[in-house]
Amino acid sequence: MGGRAGGRRWRVRGWSRACAGVWVCDRRPVYGSKLFTGGPRDFGGGGFGGGRDAEDYVKAAIREEHGINEGTLAILCNALARSGFRHEASWQCLSLLIINNFRGPELRTQNLALIVNAHARLGRNDTGLLRHLAFELTSVPQVAFVGPSGARDLSNLLNSFARLGFRDVAMLVHLTAAARRLSKTRCTFSAQAIGNIMNAAVRLDFVQEDLTLDMAEAALGVAPAAFDTQAISVILNALSKAATSTPAVLVPPTVLAHLQLAMGAMKPQDWTAQAVGISVNALANLRYGQGSALRLLRDAALTLDASDMDPQALANIVNAFARPHVLELVDTQPLFEHMAAQALEMRQDAFSTQAAALVARAFARPHVASAVGGRAERVIDQMAVLAQAQILKRTLSSDFLNPKPKPYRDFLWQTHQAADV
Repeated sequence: MGGRAGGRRWRVRGWSRACAGVWVCDRRPVYGSKLFTGGPRDFGGGGFGGGRDAEDYVKAAIREEHGINEGTLAILCNALARSGFRHEASWQCLSLLIINNFRGPELRTQNLALIVNAHARLGRNDTGLLRHLAFELTSVPQVAFVGPSGARDLSNLLNSFARLGFRDVAMLVHLTAAARRLSKTRCTFSAQAIGNIMNAAVRLDFVQEDLTLDMAEAALGVAPAAFDTQAISVILNALSKAATSTPAVLVPPTVLAHLQLAMGAMKPQDWTAQAVGISVNALANLRYGQGSALRLLRDAALTLDASDMDPQALANIVNAFARPHVLELVDTQPLFEHMAAQALEMRQDAFSTQAAALVARAFARPHVASAVGGRAERVIDQMAVLAQAQILKRTLSSDFLNPKPKPYRDFLWQTHQAADV
């Protein structure tokens, strides 16, 4: 598995530790280098004792002048990321190796996806490396993405770039065009791949009508039972963003009907609090008129308890079901009562000042407050106490000399302001 760049075989030599523990190197092409034999594929399989062993492994691989190629780097980065390896100097070395080895239109899409996903997994936003990979991706032919594996690689690439917040227009044009071309071949996209591609376009502010409609059509080819709740919520959210963009995209009713079938195929306990909140908001934005879909989501929300939610997720669910379009189609009183009970049962250490304010504002909404009566006042009062405790804790903390707590009166003012929402 010798590495090649420009037709020549490379190895890394001359690595030395400079000041502050930073590795520096003098790289030059040589012929007949040793191959990187074994190791990366087995990384993370229990043979390493921790981060220090991983760091020593990377140093040894570099110092001993093993030959390193595209595939080895992809496997190594993926294994290191999965094991939570965060030694910055080692990652800087690996970035240089990636830039040196990942060049040209013959790059394998799977290796590119593994590299970018590894950085997204660690939240490592190496702008120089990402720019290089984005540039090289535009030279990879769209026909290199083949079949379900090609759809998966496109999904992983776009999702990883979105998670890192990296936006390169030329790359987005190229990758989304590849996704559209692949969908035209009647390739089977998984629900997760469709969701990732559509969600990445939303997060990177690259909503395109053609892409939205082609991915929506691809969703029709996924059996309802093959969806999961995360994919349903992500696809619905992307469709709602497209429908409310300028110019607005007309979402085919057949796609929404198909997603409703997928919702019906899910068990209520399969839904997470986040997926419920996102889906209800999306259906409200789409003005979807089938109350049965919203009732499915309400019943799913009724299975959630305090241990299944954080305060923000709870507030999002209450706010979503309090929207006028939703109130017209479904009986929300049982839901609001259930959420009030869960808010009162949540652990106090789960609340920040901001989280307490979000929950208080949600239960100060007129429709919510009237539905749960005195329990809404109990929730608001408890949130006020929790917020006041957080402010006191922050004031007495080590940054007492430079405190920046949110004033208690501001919290109360914002809570009562919600009554006008």
